[in-house]
Amino acid sequence: MDYIKEISSNRQLLHKLIDNSFTKSTIRVHKRCSSLGNNVQEPDFIADLCINWASELMSILKLVLTSKFQVSLTSVFCHQKPLADFGQKPRPELGDLLLVFKFADKKKLTTINSLLLQAKMSSSPQIHVPAGDTQLHLYEKWPKYKYARAAHLNGCSRDIFPKTTTQGAKYLLIDPSSIFTLEQYGTFTYGCAMTNSLLTLNSDLASEIISFLQFINGRNIDNNGNITEDWSQMIWDLLSITKGKMTRRKNMGIGNFPRQATSNFDGCYFINIDQLNSSYYSDIIDELGGDYTNGNLNEDDGGVSTVFIEINENE
Repeated sequence: MDYIKEISSNRQLLHKLIDNSFTKSTIRVHKRCSSLGNNVQEPDFIADLCINWASELMSILKLVLTSKFQVSLTSVFCHQKPLADFGQKPRPELGDLLLVFKFADKKKLTTINSLLLQAKMSSSPQIHVPAGDTQLHLYEKWPKYKYARAAHLNGCSRDIFPKTTTQGAKYLLIDPSSIFTLEQYGTFTYGCAMTNSLLTLNSDLASEIISFLQFINGRNIDNNGNITEDWSQMIWDLLSITKGKMTRRKNMGIGNFPRQATSNFDGCYFINIDQLNSSYYSDIIDELGGDYTNGNLNEDDGGVSTVFIEINENE
């Protein structure tokens, strides 16, 4: 596959550019929160990844893949998140950040990858997860659950197999103190850890993203019209309930903004949804009814912050 060859041959450059973009993300979050007299919080980092970093990722992919491929990207930031109810308290979130990558080759055959990340703040590359943690139980055992705080999907059940950890669901480790040690050996801004009672940093997020784009990690899903198992159904569920919602993030002083930020060939947009190249989000203007800035904030509704990447190989 020409695409995989292109990514592999440019892996070192991609890593350098993406890793640098994460450094800039961390600096932005600290500067913005500090200017408002606020301490940084986990959602502030997720907000920056969706609102600012996604645009930089778009530029990087466009630079590296050049004219051989068409690239489009959509990002959505959500504060309220859907919950999994399997009879234990507290009900865990499905995740904090969802990455979806849809690739179409010259013959228009598509492959879709997914990676669900649960964020944790830590200045250490290792975190002990308390016994009985329901989030850990969800990611380790995948018990049959019902959706809560999930808009129109409240009460719907999903039963994901196999009942074990998966490359499709990991922990995102965020070091809030990395601003003081940026680019020093052994430090990290964003990193990933496989699900375990002792979360251990096993890759920086730049490496994780590149492997995700190569289909080395993550978990492939079915096309929306041909879903055969509940992992795929869950990912499309999360995309469905996230789509078209609005939110605000007061701690960073963002105020009201469209929860969808789109980045395409012309740059980064928060409102110009009609120029969107993404096939999945192309109908969002109809769902929003033309109102991009004043969505109703309903505590019973949630969505997972999402970065949706599409790459099409030119004929």
